[in-house]
Amino acid sequence: MSQPNYYIVSFLTCEDNSGKVWQLNMANTATWFSGTGWYDGSPEPDSLVQTFQTLQSKGGKVLVSFGGDSFSPGNSITPDSVDSLAKAIAYSFLGGTQQPSSSDKYFTGWSKVFSDWHFDGIDLDLEISAYNSAKDVAVWLNLAKSLKKYAPETCLTCAPQSPYLWDQRFNPFGSPFFPNGQYDTCSQVSTPQDGDFLLSTSNVSLFDALLVQFYNQGSDFPSEQTFSNRLCQLVKLVTSSSTNAQKPQIFVGVAAQGEGHNGDTGIYDPSIIGKAILQAIQDAGGTNQSWWFGGIMGWDSPKVTDLVQNIIKITGGQAALYGYQHGDPSWT
Repeated sequence: MSQPNYYIVSFLTCEDNSGKVWQLNMANTATWFSGTGWYDGSPEPDSLVQTFQTLQSKGGKVLVSFGGDSFSPGNSITPDSVDSLAKAIAYSFLGGTQQPSSSDKYFTGWSKVFSDWHFDGIDLDLEISAYNSAKDVAVWLNLAKSLKKYAPETCLTCAPQSPYLWDQRFNPFGSPFFPNGQYDTCSQVSTPQDGDFLLSTSNVSLFDALLVQFYNQGSDFPSEQTFSNRLCQLVKLVTSSSTNAQKPQIFVGVAAQGEGHNGDTGIYDPSIIGKAILQAIQDAGGTNQSWWFGGIMGWDSPKVTDLVQNIIKITGGQAALYGYQHGDPSWT
C-alpha cells in the first residue's frame, strides 16, 4: 500500500468564547501548546518534530485540524477578526512571514509554534458549526480564503460530515446540496451551484481534498441505496469546479477501528465498503474518470488499520489519517 497522503493532527480550537485563548491539544496526556497566543508546553518538542519530519520525508502532508465536533467559529471569531486569525495561524503553523500586529487585541503574543519547522497545511473540520448560523458560514469561507492569502502554498482540506451535505437547513454547503430523490441514479443528481457558500463550484477549488465523514451516517452505511448518489453529487461538485487551477480529490471517511453508528460494527466489512465505492465510481463515470477518488480517510487512527488497508486493496487510492486526539498514533 502506498504511503498516506495526509496526516491530520487534531485539534486547534478555542478554549473559551473570548477569541483570545487558543490551544493545540494533541493528546489527552497533556495540553501540548496553549495560552493567549502560544507557549511551548510540550514535554518532547524535538521528538515530535522529528516524527512529523519523518512523515514528510515519506511524501506525507502533516496538517493541523481546525474545529472539532462542538466548535462553532461564530461564537469566538468575529467577522472583522477572521483575517487576523488567518494571519496568526499562517505565521504560527504554516511558515507565514507576516506576524500578527501587536495592536491587535485578539492575537498579540502569537509566535511560531516550532522555531525551524512548520506544518504543511490546515484541515477545516466542519461538524456542529455546519448549521449554526450565517456568521459561521462567513467565518469558514473567509478563513479559507485568508489562509490561502497569507500562506499561498499551504495545503487546505476540509472534513464535512456527510449528513449535513444533504439537509437544506445546513448553510455552509449551500441549499443545492440535496439529492433529487432518495433512489435516483447518479445521472439524475443535480450539479451543485455556484454561490457564496463554502462548497460551491467556485469555492471548492480552495481545497486540495474533501475528507468526507461518511461514518457519521446511519448504521447501514454504505450499503444504503443512497450512498452512490451521495458520492456522485460530491463528484459533480469537484468536476464542475469553475476554477481550473485546482479540483480537489474526495476521500471516503470511515472510523479506522471499524466503529459504526452508535457502536454498530456489523456494516464495517471492507468488502461491503469497497464494493459500494467501486459501484459509486462506476456510476460517476467509470474507473477511467475516477481521478477525483483520493482514497480512504481513517478517523482517530493510531495507524493504517487493517480495515483501511483492506478497503484500499479493493478500491485503490491512498489514506488520510486523523490522529493525536487520544495520544501518539505511532504513525511512523
